[in-house]
Amino acid sequence: MARRLFFAILILFSFAYGWQPPQLPELEVKRALARRAGDTIGLDGTVKNVSKRPLHRLVLQFVFLASAREVVTVRKVVVVDGALNPGEESSFSYELRDEPRAIQFRILAGDAKNEKLRISGAGPYPIQ
Repeated sequence: MARRLFFAILILFSFAYGWQPPQLPELEVKRALARRAGDTIGLDGTVKNVSKRPLHRLVLQFVFLASAREVVTVRKVVVVDGALNPGEESSFSYELRDEPRAIQFRILAGDAKNEKLRISGAGPYPIQ
């Protein structure tokens, strides 16, 4: 009897506080590399739409981090100007101004509606 009451209360609390199952990622980083060359950082990689809907005007934000993982700067680039359909991949290759204190970077993503996308494989990645 006590066990049933416990589970009933647990279920009631989960509904009352809006518990939701974990959501799946919408974008997967398949590959991400960064290399320093002179006064620039070259970024190369591939992302894949793993959601069930097209992603319109995919924007990546590269968050450059210093040694204690504090943010040095954030750079935003448009990867796909049109739509990236479910299951499709897109490559990116950019040269950005070097940030000398940055030793790592991680990736955030958004779409045309400025909605944050759930992303897997976001990093951090080392800058070589």
